[in-house]
This record gives sequence, structure tokens and C-alpha cells, in this order.
Amino acid sequence: MKKETIAAVVVTYNRKDLLKECLDSLLKQTQKLDSIIIMDNASSDGTKDMLKKEYLSNKIFDYVNLGKNLGGAGGFHYGIKRAYEKGFDWIWVMDDDALPLKNCLKNLSKKFNKNNIISPIKINKKEEIQTDHFGNISKHLFLFKSVKSIKEDIKIDFTSFVGPIFKKNVIKSVGYPNKKFFIWADDFEYCIRLKNKRFKILLTPFAKIIHEEGFISKYEFTWKNFYGWRNKIFIRKKYLNKFFYFIYLVYFTTYILMQILFFKKEKKKFLKLYFKSLNRAINSNFIVKKNPKDVF
Repeated sequence: MKKETIAAVVVTYNRKDLLKECLDSLLKQTQKLDSIIIMDNASSDGTKDMLKKEYLSNKIFDYVNLGKNLGGAGGFHYGIKRAYEKGFDWIWVMDDDALPLKNCLKNLSKKFNKNNIISPIKINKKEEIQTDHFGNISKHLFLFKSVKSIKEDIKIDFTSFVGPIFKKNVIKSVGYPNKKFFIWADDFEYCIRLKNKRFKILLTPFAKIIHEEGFISKYEFTWKNFYGWRNKIFIRKKYLNKFFYFIYLVYFTTYILMQILFFKKEKKKFLKLYFKSLNRAINSNFIVKKNPKDVF
């Protein structure tokens, strides 16, 4: 029986130290990878030189500089596309701040026989589970419901792009992540497509991956929220019927405005940002400026 091939896809941007840790953890896997595809969003911090000096002489590495910053969504779109077109049987995706424990891939591969998508649990360096990275999706409004206790393998609707592994038939059926999203919610939208195609994700606590960035408080708004808000609203516009889309708009707008009015010091700044992202979502406007942080 032919051995199934596995490629890891790592998306990076200006975090060469984290990237080094990620790549080292991939090289230390007890089950060896066939390829490690690095999708670089045109980093300007010396990432390319570091890779040339320390890694690219190893033929396992496949380095692609995307020429400009396409965000995580663009990186995953083109990285998964590259792995799929090269014919790998399984595609393992992650950001540059992901550190799979040495038996992570081996324990994921034990589940290959009856599953199409398998996700490790995400933990921080204290081995605390990051429950905001996997769970289920409600039927009518696509609200996220986290899984609080994981003691055995369970089926879920959603996993973030921090360590899930996809069989190539999934990509053939569902396609690639939406590159227009730039950052945030591209994984959520992809999981809705999986759900619509009746794919289930197996979450296994026996495979673990450290996610160094970890949990970001819902009250710590930044420029990234512009893309996250826009993408979440657009997802409902695209997939919900008009009634539930309207209900979601009322719910989500109330939720965000309450956060801004009660917890933010720069209230006017973030109120303006939210309504700007709302307008972009309603009008399906995915334009990203040369400086993606230029959203205020």
C-alpha cells in the first residue's frame, strides 16, 4: 500500500523568531513530513535571509515569497493551493506561532483511516487549553459555541487554522480559503463550507500544538478588528437567509457597541471603525490598502 504523503503549510509575516521555533518543531516530529511549504507575506524583518542561511538547503522546504502582504487568508489560500496542486495526500496548516509537540503529527495520523479533517487541541505554554480555537457552529446565526472539556475524540464544526490537517479530497470538494478576507474569520468561513458539504472535523486531545499568540481579549480592539468585523458580517450575508441575517446584524451590532461604549477609552475612534467595517461587509468591499493597518 502506497504511503500517504503529508505537507505542512506555514504562513508567516515579520516574525522570524517565531517562525524558527515553528520550523524546528516540524523538523522534530516523530513522524516525518514530506514537505514544509513556507508562505511568506513579503516579510521585511530578514525572514528570507534567515531561511536561506539556516533552512532552505534542506530539500524538505518549499519557500514562496508572495511579493506583498496578503494576510493570513491569502497565505493559506495560496499555500493550500500549492500543496494540493503538488498532489500531497494530506495538508497540515498553521501560522508561524504554532509549535506542534513532537508526537503531534504521529497522533494525528493515527486518525487518518476514517476521517477527512483532524484537529489537535491548542494549548499555551502552561498547557492550558485554548477553547476559543475550536467548537461548534449554531444552525441559524452561525454563533460559535466552544467545547469546554475534551477528554476523548469528538466531532466538531469549527477549528482555527492552527494545526488542522486536511485530506486532499476535502480541498477538491470545498476549495481554498477566501483570500479576500485578509485576516480573521477565514478559517470560520471555511468551516461553514465544510459543514455545508457535511464534513465533520475530528478533534483529538491526544495531539497537541502550542499556540504562542494565545487568547486575545475581546475587549482589546486593534486595527485587526476592522477585518474581523467585516468578515463575520459578510459570512452571514452570504450564507444566512435574509431574516436570520437581519437578526444577526442587530445582535452583533448591539454586542460590539456595548463593548465599545463600556470598555473602550477611544470610543469615537472604534465606533467609526465598526460602522466602516459594517459598510464594507454590506457592500462586499474587500479592498486592502497598501498598509493594511491604515483602517482608521
